[in-house]
Amino acid sequence: DTLYIGSTNVDHWLPEFGKANVLNIDLPNPTVSLWMSNHSVVAPHFDFPSNLACVISGTRQFTLFPPDQLSNLYVGPLDLTPAGQPISLVNLSRPDLKRFPRFEIAEAQGFTARLGPGDAILIPSMWWHQVEAIGDLNTLINYWFRDPAGAEHHGPPLAALQHAMLAFKDLEPNQKKTWQALLDYYVFNQDPAQFDHIPRAARGILNPIDQSLGQTIRSTIRRLLR
Repeated sequence: DTLYIGSTNVDHWLPEFGKANVLNIDLPNPTVSLWMSNHSVVAPHFDFPSNLACVISGTRQFTLFPPDQLSNLYVGPLDLTPAGQPISLVNLSRPDLKRFPRFEIAEAQGFTARLGPGDAILIPSMWWHQVEAIGDLNTLINYWFRDPAGAEHHGPPLAALQHAMLAFKDLEPNQKKTWQALLDYYVFNQDPAQFDHIPRAARGILNPIDQSLGQTIRSTIRRLLR
């Protein structure tokens, strides 16, 4: 028989357990979740929040790959997934290198850690990771958190990626190149002085995004998508 309880919010469903088992580490507003299963495998995927995973019982084996191994992990579709996140189609225990030849490159860059009760692992944001539960009863508590604190008012990046595909994917190559430059300039630029030529009061959504500005942007997006 299969036992699987995945990503169960402790504060909502097990508040007394959460109060009795406080992690004395300063994490910014973590989401605390319980995972319980017998033998199971969660295929390689990434999470946007950072993840501190703590084993309570049983054994968990984590296999991690850096974010830059995306093209070597043969990731499946964005919108047809087991649990919302895109996953690698490679079976890590028996990789088919004829079908997935570049996985050898990812494998050379990856590493594996086997954790028992009391062990923990910190998985950085956007790192690909497979989680295998080994044994008859495996229990884990994990803490998802985003840095900096207060980032809850930011939008979900995976939703932005899907909207970007809707907006840009089928454009002409020269249009794509121009929009890529615009996105680099307005979104991915790392220069804090990029917009110094605009008075701060007139920068609008170019200002750092706080809760109020986040709500304004969300309202604008909802209006534009009608």
